Amino acid sequence: MRDVIEMAKPTTVIARPPSTPEGERATALESLLEGASDQSSALLEGLALLQALHERGVLEALVALFQRGDAVLGVTMDTLANQPSYTQGAKNAMTLAQSLGDLDEPTVATTQRMVSGGLRAFASAQAPAKPLGVFDLLRALKDPDVSAGLTAVIALLKGFGAAQRQSRE
Repeated sequence: MRDVIEMAKPTTVIARPPSTPEGERATALESLLEGASDQSSALLEGLALLQALHERGVLEALVALFQRGDAVLGVTMDTLANQPSYTQGAKNAMTLAQSLGDLDEPTVATTQRMVSGGLRAFASAQAPAKPLGVFDLLRALKDPDVSAGLTAVIALLKGFGAAQRQSRE
């Protein structure tokens, strides 16, 4: 008679050992270390930012703000609600933000350069020794910068006028 050799039966269920809090912590720590290693430069920059905020007292103020956020928001809203000028100022700021949102970036950049240049020239201008006469003004019109400025002001006035007429129609 032949000996019958029984072979092992295939396993259909894998029994995993139950997880323990220590095992889960070890897995989480390993995952955290791996992520920190992969993002080390960003983490170092973030730590430098936190340190700078801490040194200037900003971090402490932000923590306090978030811890007392509801109270701070309540005081802020009460202040805004009880001061009509604050309410109007907030409305004006929103209207201004919407208006700026309608402009494209090159237009805003060009306008900002023009206004900054004009304000610098205005701030450094000296009062004339004698009042300007008509011929002095005509002579100033030959200056290319004055001519360019007047052209810009005329274009601005045309835009104002066109917008004003459209609002009346």
